[in-house]
Amino acid sequence: MSSTPPHWLGLKGRVCAVTGAASGIGAAVARQLLEAGAHVALIDRDAEGARRQADVLQQEWGLQGQRILAIACDISSETQTLEAAQKVQSEMGDVSALINNAGLLKAGTLESVSVADWNTVLSVNLTGYLLCARAFKAQLQ
Repeated sequence: MSSTPPHWLGLKGRVCAVTGAASGIGAAVARQLLEAGAHVALIDRDAEGARRQADVLQQEWGLQGQRILAIACDISSETQTLEAAQKVQSEMGDVSALINNAGLLKAGTLESVSVADWNTVLSVNLTGYLLCARAFKAQLQ
């Protein structure tokens, strides 16, 4: 019997999906989930960044038995979000936790921000959260 107490999050062996996981807060959250014993799907529109992050994490945590999956997905696209959710489920199993972290900023003044940039921010930062919650809802246990 192991003398190591279970991690307080209780995620050992569970699947977690993290959006915006190629860098920053999302990458840090993914690392902490792996530390808690979870399997992690890294979801990001930066496909190469997600793959690089998955490779780094795989080197650190792969031998511990955790599975790590990088998925390219623009969460502002309903089709891509549904496809990402299905890929996570088919390759890793049902998701126990969705960390809806992805977001972006297009800085500008009131006078200089374009409507296109404004709509891009809203589609990722607001609509993307809704689309991810809908796509993963059936899997969440």
